[in-house]
Amino acid sequence: MTKQFIYSIVFLLLFNAGGATAAEEERNGTEVTATLKTWMNEWKHDVPSSGRTISDNVIVLLGPAVEVEFHNGAVIEASYLMSAMGYKLPEAGVTSEFDRRDLDIAIGNWINRNVGFFIGYRNSLLKEKGTGIKEFSYGGYYSLRGTVSVRGTSSLYGNLTYLNTRFKAEGLAREEAPGWITEIGGRTVFTKQIAMKLGYKWEKTEGETTKIKNSFRGTVLELTYVF
Repeated sequence: MTKQFIYSIVFLLLFNAGGATAAEEERNGTEVTATLKTWMNEWKHDVPSSGRTISDNVIVLLGPAVEVEFHNGAVIEASYLMSAMGYKLPEAGVTSEFDRRDLDIAIGNWINRNVGFFIGYRNSLLKEKGTGIKEFSYGGYYSLRGTVSVRGTSSLYGNLTYLNTRFKAEGLAREEAPGWITEIGGRTVFTKQIAMKLGYKWEKTEGETTKIKNSFRGTVLELTYVF
C-alpha cells in the first residue's frame, strides 16, 4: 500500500484468564484446524448523492477456513467465504441482487494464550447478478485478538481489525477505502478436536473521495475440528 498510516490500539481484558483445561493444553507441536465458517449479515449502502439503502434480506456467507499453529505460537491462516444467496438491494425503485466472495490470508503470533496480533490481506468482491458489474475492496489489514477463559472449557473472545483497503468499481476511479471489523463472542470446546464459536461481527468501510460507505453486521457461527 502506498498510503502510510499509524495504527495503534489498547485492548483491555475484562476478566482474568483461567487455568488451562484438558482440552486447551499447551501445544507440543504443530496443530492444524479446519473450520466451517458462517456469517449471517445485512448490508447498508450509503451514497452521498442518493442516501442510504439497506438490503431487503439477511444473507449467509459460508465457506472453509484452515489454520496452522506452530508450537511457538506462530499462525498461518486462510479462509474463503461465499454467499449462499445474494443481497437484495433496492435502489431507485429497482431491486438488484449481489453475490459476495471474501478471501482472507494472514500470518500472526499469539503472544500468550490470551493475546495475539495478525497481519493479513483480503479481497472482497460484490458482483451484481443482472449486469455482472463488480466492486472490489482489497488490501492489507491488522488484527488484534484476545481471548479469556470464563468457565470450564468456555471462553470469551474479541477481535479488532483495521482495514487498510482500497475500493474499485466499474466506472469509478480506484480510491482508498479504509475501515474496521469488530467481532465479539464466545467459544465452547466439546472435545480436544471439536469446538464451536458464536459471536457478532461488524464490518465498515468508507471511500475517502466518494464517501461511499458499506457496512455489514450479523451473527457469526463457526465449527472447528483440530487434527
